[in-house]
Amino acid sequence: WLRHVLEQCQGVSRLSRITVLGSTARPPLLGVDYLQQRRPGLNGAIQDWLELHSPERWMVLLPDLPLLKSSDVAALMEACPAGGLAVACDRHQQGSNALACDGGPPFLTRFGAGSLAAHRSLAEELGRPFRLLNVLGLACDVDTLNDWEALQCRSL
Repeated sequence: WLRHVLEQCQGVSRLSRITVLGSTARPPLLGVDYLQQRRPGLNGAIQDWLELHSPERWMVLLPDLPLLKSSDVAALMEACPAGGLAVACDRHQQGSNALACDGGPPFLTRFGAGSLAAHRSLAEELGRPFRLLNVLGLACDVDTLNDWEALQCRSL
């Protein structure tokens, strides 16, 4: 699924850099950068990357999105308000499967259980615009057996 997500990202010409964050030695992925995280967890890895690059605009896509299309990635980019945050929710509208951020003060991601509410609250605390995106390719992640079964039903 990671390769699929990377292929969809590579199909979006407006992306200037694609980086995979991980806790192990660099996997054999062509055409992308790799950052071995120093801090534990996904949020720690993202913080490592943000501190290293200090980007004006950036996005995070989780790799368990087997229905993702390049147009979904582009839609997330377009949904991100100036100076704000766009979050793509999971199919349960509880979690965040992707986010895009534009400028402003450093933004600490809150991926994990209840991340949609946590990201919305953080945007409010920082006084930044927030936009929710509910798109099939970004909403259908695979975290549980129920998610896998729901995905299998979609392919029938």
